[in-house]
Amino acid sequence: MSAHVQPPVKTLVAIVSSAGGNVINRLDKVNETSKTIFIACEEDMEEELSGVKKGILTFSSEWLMNCIMKQELDLEAPQFVESL
Repeated sequence: MSAHVQPPVKTLVAIVSSAGGNVINRLDKVNETSKTIFIACEEDMEEELSGVKKGILTFSSEWLMNCIMKQELDLEAPQFVESL
């Protein structure tokens, strides 16, 4: 998750963890890019682009909240960079 996402990182970590997900605080700690989703925002564009270059799926926190409400991951949705 990028540092400036909203809701705050602490809140999103609690949500992701309660759903059985793991949160990795730094992109350089990603081992399996195919199983990683990076939640980004415009303020952290450089970090987000770094994730894209590594092949990590990147979405906005709005996407994450929509997935939570629907209780399913919509991996077919446009990724964060595509939506800008």
